[in-house]
Amino acid sequence: RSSSAGQRCNAATRMAAKPCSSSNEGANFGEIRLPCEQSIWMAYYKDVENSAEIADGMKSGAADVVIINADNIVEKFQVAVAANRALVAQKENIMETKALSTELLFNLSNSSNISRSLSKIGVSATSKRLLLVIFQDPSSESLKIPKVVGRNVPLEMLHKDVNTAYLAKAFKISDAELKLPGDNPLLDALVCRIAAKETRRGAVKTGVVTVGKIESDKQPPSKRKNKRKSRQGNGAGDNNDDDTKEKNGTDGDSSKKQRV
Repeated sequence: RSSSAGQRCNAATRMAAKPCSSSNEGANFGEIRLPCEQSIWMAYYKDVENSAEIADGMKSGAADVVIINADNIVEKFQVAVAANRALVAQKENIMETKALSTELLFNLSNSSNISRSLSKIGVSATSKRLLLVIFQDPSSESLKIPKVVGRNVPLEMLHKDVNTAYLAKAFKISDAELKLPGDNPLLDALVCRIAAKETRRGAVKTGVVTVGKIESDKQPPSKRKNKRKSRQGNGAGDNNDDDTKEKNGTDGDSSKKQRV
């Protein structure tokens, strides 16, 4: 099943899901090939019983996996777009967060606040549906993946569990957006938010934004301040000249008359 967003971007993204058996807790991960020529692997769980334990473990940062509250996800394409953006930002050294895992969660959120984004998109003690995302081959025995007590189901099942009302409210999606033409306007709206999200730290560091790499035409505050001072200084000099003329009792017109 593909959405209109997926159909429009299919040729450019080259995202192909491949089932991959993993020795880590027996999870079945699907591989997604990204435009940046790297892959991610995802596994979907339902009816999770140990979310609180997983959430506590993730705080230590010991795991090699990103765990997403799947209530915020419509389809794997949504995660792939956010992951591709995170990998590109890492390569260009313009990430908004300190790690690739948190950069992915931040990109999936519609908030510009990092802490709020991680709390909203990441696993919580009450999460019942989880999406595990890995940036390296899950067949590696060195990976640290927490055990998930729940049902590991195919990624294609994601769209069947979507709560449109919840997502529309959480991501501020209007009724008008949901009525736009296309196979999946909800997915389109979410992907557009990921693509258009501003990268403030990247703009500060490099003078460009990641989408389209448009160079910033804004001057640094120090230069603007110096220009204002220069203009003020010139204005003050003009006023002093006028004052001098007034004190001498002359101006341009009177001096002309005297010469005549």
